[in-house]
Amino acid sequence: MRDLFIEMPYYTAQFLNLWMETGDDAILERVYDDMEGTLGHVPAWLDFMRALRSTCPETVLHGTDVGHQSMTTGRRYLEYLEGLGASDTEEYKLAQECIRQGEEFYELDGGDSVAATAYREEALTSNFIRAYDALGGVPVMGIYGNLHADPLRPDGATDSMAMRLEERYGDVIQYEPLV
Repeated sequence: MRDLFIEMPYYTAQFLNLWMETGDDAILERVYDDMEGTLGHVPAWLDFMRALRSTCPETVLHGTDVGHQSMTTGRRYLEYLEGLGASDTEEYKLAQECIRQGEEFYELDGGDSVAATAYREEALTSNFIRAYDALGGVPVMGIYGNLHADPLRPDGATDSMAMRLEERYGDVIQYEPLV
């Protein structure tokens, strides 16, 4: 499988794809620095990314989460595209949409409510479907936290992304807990 779907914003994955292509560690380190204060800001994440690039250099990352770090990574990605003269591209529109989703998510009780969780699951699902369908049904792998990936939704508060994807795609979706 070449395509890896991740629980990160669209623009973060796009920067990581640029890093995968160029090997410019400044890109990776800047993305990592932007994640400070999150569960993803651990040295193991950097180790994983470097191992991925080393062992599977043709991997294409697809970020399907709402716009976390929109004022840092998101803004910088828009500026990067503007510098390329690519402000009326699909990439630019998708980055803007991701930022908008993040703003809406955090406006719902700071992202800490059942309504925010439901909104995020819907956005994750919608973003996943858009990216997956664009690939024409090729096999993909996704790495997501259990609350999004478990088709049984451990907290029971709202349908998980996996439940929603299973409804759409059937048994194409497989869940394998890693812990």
